[in-house]
Amino acid sequence: AMGLPMFVPDDVHQERVMAAIYGPQGAKAGYTNGICREDLISAAEYLVKTHGCNCLILGCTELPLILDESDDFKVAGSRVIVVDPTAALARKVVKTAEDAYAATGIR
Repeated sequence: AMGLPMFVPDDVHQERVMAAIYGPQGAKAGYTNGICREDLISAAEYLVKTHGCNCLILGCTELPLILDESDDFKVAGSRVIVVDPTAALARKVVKTAEDAYAATGIR
């Protein structure tokens, strides 16, 4: 709706993202560093190098366990924004609640 392009990893890098989540050393197995981080960084590098992405959305609840949300994440010689959708949603809910309280005085 906003005319923003969306890019996703190619098949090879998508497999690495899935391994970061579901692999034997992935987030679902309790890992947040090591091979799962390397796999996720590889996909991020691909998106930045191939498509010039400047914002990466961690579109799975496990991915922010591996990479932190950031306004200035260095990857592939660039600095990008990394968004945790769950944290973004939580911020929006809090703001909506604060605005409603300011308007009504009701909590």
